[in-house]
Amino acid sequence: MRSRLPELIGRVHSSSAAPLVVVTLGADGVVVSERDSEPVWIAGSAQDVYDVTGAGDVVAAVFTLALVGGLEAVEAAMVSNLAAGISVRHLGARPVLPGELLQACAPPGSPEALFDVHELSLVCRQWREAGEQIVFTNGCFDLLHAGHLQLLTQAARLGDRLVVAVDRDASVWRLKGPGRPVLDEKARTSLLGALDVVDAVVVFDDDLLDVIDHVGPDVIVKGADYRGREVVGASLVKSRGGRIELVPLLEGYSTTGLVERVRAGEGERPGAVGL
Repeated sequence: MRSRLPELIGRVHSSSAAPLVVVTLGADGVVVSERDSEPVWIAGSAQDVYDVTGAGDVVAAVFTLALVGGLEAVEAAMVSNLAAGISVRHLGARPVLPGELLQACAPPGSPEALFDVHELSLVCRQWREAGEQIVFTNGCFDLLHAGHLQLLTQAARLGDRLVVAVDRDASVWRLKGPGRPVLDEKARTSLLGALDVVDAVVVFDDDLLDVIDHVGPDVIVKGADYRGREVVGASLVKSRGGRIELVPLLEGYSTTGLVERVRAGEGERPGAVGL
């Protein structure tokens, strides 16, 4: 069949006068052919297939949208092929979310793990339907340091998917005072999204409980310094059968302390460039 594809595609071109032909080949990917040009074969990526329902429709819809958006035919086929790969990982027909497609299009290590709360709600529902345990934590994560990495690594070990909610800049300012955050929310979410242990990042302000409600985590993780303190969302998660985990913190690491040391160093070394 593969060896005969150029001939078959040529027949479609000639019989229909179609300037562009796209053929979906399931796990083998997509072939896109423009008239008077050699067909381009775009290989499929290995997937844990749950259900191929609607995969062809996803290719057609995303390919058309990509063309309308200004992509060339081969680029549009590559994007639609990635979208189909996302689609088949889930049971039944479902929309491919913009955040999911951005993640799929991003190079390895790229920080495209940022979702809005409504996209994240749908993604988390699919994770739960696949039997995966969702872990949730939140914080400012200003000037990402070794203490943050330890907390996130420990959190990721408590389930299958780790969702991190990050305070908006205005929220950090209210919590930490003038001069904070040092890094804006775009930089902070990008750093977190680039970590292998983090599956999704969402930004919040005064709506943390609403975010937790949308995520529906099995576990909320906070540092051991929360012992004896109220954890936002604890009652909601426990009422659904979930739990709260307080994990040990790495001593000697805090963003506030780091900022103070940097500022002190600037004072002692005239001309030094601060963070």
